[in-house]
Amino acid sequence: MTLRVHNNGPTAPVMGSGGKGLVLLVLCALILLSPVVSPAAGERDDLDGVLTSAERFFQCLMKGSFSQAWSLMSARSRETITIDIYRGSGGQYSKEQISGDLKAGGMIARSYWTGVLESFDPLLILEESRWEEGFVRPEEAELLITHRKSKHPVHLKLFKESGSWKVGMVESFWARK
Repeated sequence: MTLRVHNNGPTAPVMGSGGKGLVLLVLCALILLSPVVSPAAGERDDLDGVLTSAERFFQCLMKGSFSQAWSLMSARSRETITIDIYRGSGGQYSKEQISGDLKAGGMIARSYWTGVLESFDPLLILEESRWEEGFVRPEEAELLITHRKSKHPVHLKLFKESGSWKVGMVESFWARK
């Protein structure tokens, strides 16, 4: 197939009578397959939800909205952190008291998150990093977040729980126990 070029740009391909049928067949195939090739609207909505939840989590940490940050974390992360604080408290508080305080953003929550923020600045994630989609599945997603001075991304894991995307802080950042 060759293109004719005129002074006003390329025109339709020049081909024999059999070529038109082939072009028509290819165009029909592309039209029919386009929904299969392009991401579905639900997948795009899920990616938007993943990005929104992750961004809100780091914004809440930056603003000191610890109860909101807590609500954006996965159930496994909340449970693991509660148990670790319980063990570290020497039995001074029950698991239920600790969990309730973390949910409410109370004294234990402020102490915990202050410690986290002494070694981690959410601003680095929000303003100095490139965010990329790792994958988005129906119940699990992963974002690749690369700081401008780093060669390797952090793999931020998120999980869909009760219809909302939750940040897997423990699943992403903690060594396996």
